[in-house]
Amino acid sequence: MKFRSLSLYFFLCLFCLTGYSQTHQVNGQYMTDWLILGPIPGIDLEEDYLAEIGGESQIEPKKGDTFQTKDGQTLTWTRYQSNQDLIDFLVILGQHENSTAYAFAHIEAPADDNDVQFLIGKDDGVAVWIGEERAYTNPENSPHIYDDKIFISNLRKGTNRCLVKIFQGFAAWSFSLRAVPSVRAEVTGQVLDAKGQPIASAKVRIEQNGQLVFERQADTNGHYQLSIFPALGLYDLTAFSEKAGSWLLAQRLRRGERKHHNFRLKSAVNIQGSVLMLDQQSPHIGLVV
Repeated sequence: MKFRSLSLYFFLCLFCLTGYSQTHQVNGQYMTDWLILGPIPGIDLEEDYLAEIGGESQIEPKKGDTFQTKDGQTLTWTRYQSNQDLIDFLVILGQHENSTAYAFAHIEAPADDNDVQFLIGKDDGVAVWIGEERAYTNPENSPHIYDDKIFISNLRKGTNRCLVKIFQGFAAWSFSLRAVPSVRAEVTGQVLDAKGQPIASAKVRIEQNGQLVFERQADTNGHYQLSIFPALGLYDLTAFSEKAGSWLLAQRLRRGERKHHNFRLKSAVNIQGSVLMLDQQSPHIGLVV
């Protein structure tokens, strides 16, 4: 009985130690469990507001750790687990214009991987540290768009630190982040018009069995990149812009595979109507067209 009690005590202690560690896997899922600190006055991505407590490239905060701002305000690292795919600081901290917040978590990697793809959406300016490296910086004010930007970083086997620093100019204040391993499948290419000229900001999507897997907007030169993880089976690719489109159907994608395909969009035809029963009056419900 005593052994059972000790085992239960050890398990509970282990759970307590790991339960609030905000550890995420490299699996393409959005990271929604973070330690949050803020608001800190200022919107300078180059100034290390955490210099006195370890610095942005080194700090390993724990739930309940405190920090004092230059104006004497005491802030606490607080756990926040979002029920959506983004972290909304207006919900967590409220409205604080010209302020900065931090979010900290760990990323667990099963092996060394020097080609992990991070997909980030943010509102407004952001900097991201992976391990000790400042892996991404984007100071522009912009609305949040999921997977809007991509950056590549290294992960070592085991636990890696991840720190997100994001400031708010005004209005919304949020970010989303997820990590995809190097064994992902990728499809890259360019979206062109019928004359072979690039189409800026066209949408490119990949679907499987009618379900959306991933969608991105091509850049100003029509270049796009789609990431799929895990890659299993056949996929349909679509590119479209206004009333033009192109399709690449039943493409088999495998683990770690890289494919290149340029879409050349053509005018699309829009057909609509009703499917009727043999009596030519009753609607045929549930029929796939």
